[in-house]
Amino acid sequence: DQRLLPPNVRAGVDTYNPTLIAYNFTFDVTEVNNIGASADFADSLSPLYKLNIGAGTERKRNNTQTFTITDTFERLTRMVGNDYCTGRARRSNLAYPITGHLDLVHIVKTFLDLNQSGNLAGPDGKTDLTLTESMEFTTKILANFDPKLEIDAAEHFDLVAVGVTANASREDIHKLVVVLTLPPKGPKGVSIAEQRIEQELKAAADRDDARTLGSKLDRALD
Repeated sequence: DQRLLPPNVRAGVDTYNPTLIAYNFTFDVTEVNNIGASADFADSLSPLYKLNIGAGTERKRNNTQTFTITDTFERLTRMVGNDYCTGRARRSNLAYPITGHLDLVHIVKTFLDLNQSGNLAGPDGKTDLTLTESMEFTTKILANFDPKLEIDAAEHFDLVAVGVTANASREDIHKLVVVLTLPPKGPKGVSIAEQRIEQELKAAADRDDARTLGSKLDRALD
């Protein structure tokens, strides 16, 4: 129950509760499967004359999936249990990094630091306070099979080599864009610095300590 928090703590919680955090995922997967065969003919009486024959198939498939998940700080802190991450990824995944631990906590810390130490602005001069971070991970798997049999030509125009080729590959490009947005407070868009001043004034009024706060502000402005 956030009403039980100390006034100074509750003021900070109330400020950041409306923060919207969005995760935009893009999964771009390309698979390639090629199969080929070849046959080489040569004339034992005329070494300069050769015939090479080959055939094969080339197949390529691409699939792209994009979706967005959104949450708020209030929902994450009040409606998601502490055991939510039990049994989930706790370490980095070298093969598919996006499925492992991404250390997203540093993004949240950066967002809070920028808001607390300065006035974070939104894109294009908007009053929404926004931080965006993009990540891209590429994983490529390759496999090749290329046997070939060569024999000496014993008679006129003989088969001297046969071969089979097969190769397959898969490339996974995983993208994640994390956006944190704090809607402006009030219809005119009060900045974080102004919100902090309002909170300190309210806290000072609650403590009947406005004179002490005024002297602190005077010293800060000097």
